[in-house]
Amino acid sequence: MKNQYNYTLLFVVLMVVSEPGLVSGQSAFKSKESARKYFEHSLSEDPANAKNHFDYAMLLFQEFGDTDAASKHFKIALELAPLQPRWHFIYAILLDQRFNDAESAKFHYERALALDSHFTLAHYNYALLLHEKFKDFKDAKKYYENTIILDPNFAMAHLHYAVLLKNQLNLRDDALRQYLKAIRLDPRLKTKERNDFFGLNTPTSLP
Repeated sequence: MKNQYNYTLLFVVLMVVSEPGLVSGQSAFKSKESARKYFEHSLSEDPANAKNHFDYAMLLFQEFGDTDAASKHFKIALELAPLQPRWHFIYAILLDQRFNDAESAKFHYERALALDSHFTLAHYNYALLLHEKFKDFKDAKKYYENTIILDPNFAMAHLHYAVLLKNQLNLRDDALRQYLKAIRLDPRLKTKERNDFFGLNTPTSLP
């Protein structure tokens, strides 16, 4: 069974919602065009305003789909304010998923975690990156485990950890245990394909 990575936009939205003060689409303006004009004017007046560069990057990314311009403003924001773990996290997602720049994404996930070692989503996304892009299964295992320690109820982390254990590490019983935890936490993750993959319906299945 192939791993499934449908986490990008969801986690961007989660971070926008969870950090007060970030621009979320058109909510603070009459339209996205008025928001664009506001940021263009504001940054022409104060080009060293890191927060405005970041908020403008989010607007360009989410509302206009202009990933090149968004990347430019994320980069400037982080040059001006390099100690923002959530900014590094969101930029890492953009680099990985839209530019296929795994090396740069790795750097920014590592910066996010160096700044906030309890950043659950950064541990999880970094584990996914190491697992899928770098094939670094030892460290991927470590970061999945970190994620689950920080949030034992993170069903998707249990599921992806189970895939690693089964596919790459050949730890079938441990993989089944993780899968069982995942589907207990979120029954929607249970499918016939996954049941068969993890051996849930075989006579040797764990209770």
